[in-house]
Amino acid sequence: MHAEIVGSDRPRVERLPLWLTIKQAYGSYLSHFPDVLRATAPWLVMAPLATGGVIGLQVAMLPAMLAGAAKGGTPIAAMLLAYGSHIVLDVALVSIAVAWHRHIIIGERPAPFDVHLATGRFWRYVGICLALFCISFVMMSVLAVPLFAAGSVMKLQLRLGFDAVVIIGVVVAAMSIAIGATCRLLPLLPAQAIDDRTLTFRKVWQRTRGSTWRLFWGTLACSALPVLPTEIAAYIVVGSLTPGNLFGPASATLIIVTAISTACRVLTMPILAGFLSYAYRHFFGRPSLAGDQARIH
Repeated sequence: MHAEIVGSDRPRVERLPLWLTIKQAYGSYLSHFPDVLRATAPWLVMAPLATGGVIGLQVAMLPAMLAGAAKGGTPIAAMLLAYGSHIVLDVALVSIAVAWHRHIIIGERPAPFDVHLATGRFWRYVGICLALFCISFVMMSVLAVPLFAAGSVMKLQLRLGFDAVVIIGVVVAAMSIAIGATCRLLPLLPAQAIDDRTLTFRKVWQRTRGSTWRLFWGTLACSALPVLPTEIAAYIVVGSLTPGNLFGPASATLIIVTAISTACRVLTMPILAGFLSYAYRHFFGRPSLAGDQARIH
């Protein structure tokens, strides 16, 4: 395991063991799958019904929406339905994450149909999620100005017309820096789930020094990878839709694929929550990953 000293007056910081932490996240998910079902049970019903049902309603409302758009109207009802389904899914993911963080870090077994909505830890978790989003958005906005300026100067010096390249480069650079900074702060999330009020943004920032991209790649491997097959299937179905077959069997397929995709996201959320939980334990002195490795196997 690699380690680095961040200063004589700062604590010794050990970099996150990426592959071991990912393995722990998937291992605990598979070996405790009955608890996964306990944590996700209510949302495996509610979230797919919400997203699939909204798609069905939007298809049914499509003629009225198109007629209203032709007259310059805005399909407010359809937009509100879409936002409502996303809120249900987001609430589901936070509830599951809180339950799984508590399971991994303090050994609390998820209770069936316990959705945590009435607890302060749920809303603190939501608050940290919103704070991380705002930090990322502000960083991207602030970074975009000097990066665009540098790109414009380079374009003038080279006297080449590559506006698209400059724009893409600026967006990628700004997103990379913002995402990297946000990933450094992700251990704040499991801290809220277990009611750890001592952890601050500064403490997390200092302790995760040197693990920025390890946290990024681990988060990606534990969030995007498990849902990749269903997301690809959903894009294929959406791509196959045309105005001619939207009201036929293809619409039913779209509803089913949307519901399955949502269920997959709900069911695999504990993998990401597990990764962040083990990362929290690594950085803040919880039981070692090696000990967990022995217990799981």
